[in-house]
Amino acid sequence: MAPYAGALELTSREVDGDTVVLGLRQDGSIFRTYHVRKRADGWWPDGYSECRA
Repeated sequence: MAPYAGALELTSREVDGDTVVLGLRQDGSIFRTYHVRKRADGWWPDGYSECRA
C-alpha cells in the first residue's frame, strides 16, 4: 500500500471478515478499492477495483 499512500487519502474497513482499503479523491468519492491481507512482511493487496467517477 505504501506506493499509493501519498497519492490519495486511504481509509480501511472490515467487510464480511475481509479488510478493504478505500482510496478517496479530494471530494470524498472512492477512487479505488483494495482487498488486503496481513502477511509476514506487512499488509499487501490481493487485488483492487477501479471506481469510475
